Amino acid sequence: MKRPLLVAGLVFLFATPSFAQLDTTTLQYVVAKGVAIHADLYGRPVDMSVTYNQDGTSIAKIVGAGGRGEEVPANWRVNGDKFCVSNAMNPTENCFDVPPGKKPGDAFKVMTPALGEITMTINQ
Repeated sequence: MKRPLLVAGLVFLFATPSFAQLDTTTLQYVVAKGVAIHADLYGRPVDMSVTYNQDGTSIAKIVGAGGRGEEVPANWRVNGDKFCVSNAMNPTENCFDVPPGKKPGDAFKVMTPALGEITMTINQ
């Protein structure tokens, strides 16, 4: 009787993904929920709302620094732990690290080549 229970326990243990694999990563939240971005462009505040599509495209709606709701199409991809983006205004792909453990509503700073330090907030 002990042997079937032991075998059943081992099958369950190896067939069930680890709890770490069940956690949603910061990058998964960023892509699923979108982000609000705040940056300074030559001393002028720039705010953007970005939505990401599963096909690797995105739209950034610029609401600050004279953007007046202008929409900028872009592309994104994940390269290991880095998030890579390019857009019509800056076609050179830029990759940056995204900190682990962030959830919707959390804000974090990242350094980008195009805008320098920006603050990203994951949408609720």
